[in-house]
Amino acid sequence: MNLNILRPALHRAVDLPLRACAHLPFSANAYTVAAWAIGVGSALLFFVGQPLAGAAALLFRGFLDHVDGYIARRRGESSVMGGLLDDLGDRYILAVILLCAAFHAAPVFPWLPIVAAFGAAGALINAFMKTVTYLETGDAVRDHGKLVHPMDHVGWFGSAEFAVLFGIAGVVAQFTGSETPIAVAVVLSGLLAHVSMFQRLAYVRKNYSPRLVRTAVASSPLGGED
Repeated sequence: MNLNILRPALHRAVDLPLRACAHLPFSANAYTVAAWAIGVGSALLFFVGQPLAGAAALLFRGFLDHVDGYIARRRGESSVMGGLLDDLGDRYILAVILLCAAFHAAPVFPWLPIVAAFGAAGALINAFMKTVTYLETGDAVRDHGKLVHPMDHVGWFGSAEFAVLFGIAGVVAQFTGSETPIAVAVVLSGLLAHVSMFQRLAYVRKNYSPRLVRTAVASSPLGGED
């Protein structure tokens, strides 16, 4: 399930903490940078064998990811740089946590870093596909400052699903003392990232293949036709 459909309910559930953060003297971009730092910290915690702390940091990073958008919309601070930092942070943290968790479990599962690399590649390609679709179709819209598109709801795997998956895996791994939950989370992440990739390809094929994309004819640097 794509958890984007639960975003409005999540915002209502954390409305009070969001409002409290909005009254603090920090910009939306400051929260974005803090989310980056905590995400990297989460990856390092998974790497050193502290999955519960890593899961907690990852979930807190997810909360801060909501805070920056909330503040940007509330204060009118939405910007291209803020959107870029936010989107890059989601993909970068996902890839780094996958790899760090896999390398920690590698003594037990030597093949796991390879699976993590494929998973990271699939997750990054998913984000790239969304961006290209935005550009090629031109039908993304602004909703309270946030760029949205129907493709946001396509695919079974994204940053929200990743946080839930690794949150559960971190708790189970901590209390069982086993690397297996982390290995399962890495494998599922890699599998679902590639499933989502094909789901998005199917979406584009279904909704845009019949459409002719018109491109502007650019003049030559000399001002004449080629």
